[in-house]
Amino acid sequence: MREQLNPRSRVVSASRRLLARTLLLALCVLSLNAVVATRIAQAATTATSTPLVDGGFESGVPQTAWTENQSSGGELIDTQYPHSGTWAADLCYIDNCSDSLVQGFVSPGQVTSAQLTYFYTVATSEPDNNASCKDWLSVGLGVGTTPDAGASKRYCTPTGYTSDTIDVTSFLNTHGGQTVDAQLEGFTNGLYPSQFFVDDVSLTITYKLTPSAPVVAPVTDCGAGQTTLTWTAPQFPLGTAWPVQSYLVTPYSVHGVAQPSTTVSGTTTSLPVSLVNGTVCYFTVTATNANGTGPVGSPAVPVAAVTPLATPSTTGFTLNWSLQPGSAAPNWYTVFIRDGSGPWLKWCDTYATTSTVFGTPGHTYEYYVEAFNTFGGIAPSGSGQATVTVPTSAAPAMKLHGLYGVDGFGGLHPADSPPVVATSGWAWPIARGIAADRSGTSGYVLDGWGGLHQFGTAPAVTSGGYWPGSDATRGVALRPDGVSGYVVDAFGGIWPFGGAPALPISAYWSGWDIARAIVLEPSGLGGYVLDGWGGLHQFGNAPAPATTAPWKGWDIARGVALNATGTGGYVLDGWGGVHPFGTAPAVVTPVYWKGWDIARGIVLTPSGDGGYVLDGFGGFQPFGSVTNPAITPNYAGTDTMRGVSGA
Repeated sequence: MREQLNPRSRVVSASRRLLARTLLLALCVLSLNAVVATRIAQAATTATSTPLVDGGFESGVPQTAWTENQSSGGELIDTQYPHSGTWAADLCYIDNCSDSLVQGFVSPGQVTSAQLTYFYTVATSEPDNNASCKDWLSVGLGVGTTPDAGASKRYCTPTGYTSDTIDVTSFLNTHGGQTVDAQLEGFTNGLYPSQFFVDDVSLTITYKLTPSAPVVAPVTDCGAGQTTLTWTAPQFPLGTAWPVQSYLVTPYSVHGVAQPSTTVSGTTTSLPVSLVNGTVCYFTVTATNANGTGPVGSPAVPVAAVTPLATPSTTGFTLNWSLQPGSAAPNWYTVFIRDGSGPWLKWCDTYATTSTVFGTPGHTYEYYVEAFNTFGGIAPSGSGQATVTVPTSAAPAMKLHGLYGVDGFGGLHPADSPPVVATSGWAWPIARGIAADRSGTSGYVLDGWGGLHQFGTAPAVTSGGYWPGSDATRGVALRPDGVSGYVVDAFGGIWPFGGAPALPISAYWSGWDIARAIVLEPSGLGGYVLDGWGGLHQFGNAPAPATTAPWKGWDIARGVALNATGTGGYVLDGWGGVHPFGTAPAVVTPVYWKGWDIARGIVLTPSGDGGYVLDGFGGFQPFGSVTNPAITPNYAGTDTMRGVSGA
């Protein structure tokens, strides 16, 4: 038997454990036939049930109705302080406690009224009478281990036995036919103890005897010509007094427009359906019995519908979407795009229902939005939900034709650009550079071993230098033909590929990993290697640079970019500083991370007086004549980016 705390006590607990354990709630699914006391007249259209068993805890211990999850070390049902009868729930009596009692039941279909009533009392030793609610008692309904905010209440301050009621009608209506839990939870932090008693818990539900919503299996291949739609029979009302007489199946187009419905017998739970060449992919089902028609049943997974697109006037335009009627609520959306008949490419994950997307003039794009919840989502296959062709006359919405960053794992991150097909991708961060051709949307990703991996429409090429198992390379640059160029190794060696000629070099640091980047002049017959101290070293026919190493002895240089004439450019330091050389003018850099080596690459617009700095987290920061950051749908959020290129 546990000693009850005096509500006015200020005794400081000897236990000061600092970590409260996570509440552990078990799911207790009880057969409705065994636990629901239901009063039903044969001609009635509503019923009343009291699904909770032993709400007064008078069956004592051990318990079969309530599932105990305890950390306090004692029984959670005892005779210490009942409101009525002999027994009551007794949650926590020590500091650093997490106790709960849970009882599961199946929610009826169409609830018209539901009231959860109970008595509770709180005793605490918190110095402020627990006004800060560091310890608390929670009473209510939830699903699994999660109390619902609209169907539960929390209590903190001391009181004798007090009665309270929660209207849980709305909560149960959204969970018709599902198992939900009555939950009593006590929690104390690691400073002072509190104790909570709950007794005489009851739940009274009035519900219609029309069928609850069938659960519809989602269509998993929207591109199939036809499929068999299946659904589960309604869970309410149980028994044979009010059987389902018919089902109404309604298809919806991928844009959310209802199509003609089909009525089938109440004894069937499947129907062959046409997907109309991929333009129909979502179905709802309602059930009818002698008392009327129940709520709409839909797939447990959410389904989104993309709004049709008008022909855009620019290469950047807005994609909008919404949930299909009756669809389950989503946790997030994933937007997919494909160029022509190419593969589906992920554009972004988002909580929003709109996104700015980009396209190349003359290309036709399909869009698909997948909505996700805890049950998953429906992946795109077959036709998309919206299609648009970007006119060749579309005005450019970007400063560059294409702009892409590469993360250490070889993933491409478009910025103000459409996604492109890539052949790179590794389980470890081995990517070391990226180079785009003059279209800006094709090129190569360089790995640390010297391998070159094409993206966009670039053809496969063989690297001039390859060092399996060795992290040997530091950068790649393309010549004007877009298929040949040079790789620089960690020591400053220049390795041609794709038919590029071998070129003389002016610097080589054998055994010293100090080369950081490579850039070519417009002719592709020469260029510069950047060392970690900021020095530029010409190769081929490039003239000697008008700069020397500004950070001698400090490995802080991270990137270099030449203007269109090859007469000047900028060196990027790791803090985001942009330093001109040659004919390039000084520029304003609004983003600067003093003391933080986070800048990873630099790219110029055709004008040469502005561009973007790529930070390690995936942000494309503007400088000079460019004033707005680029739109980046897949922001990395961690220091994983390794290079940037565009044209």
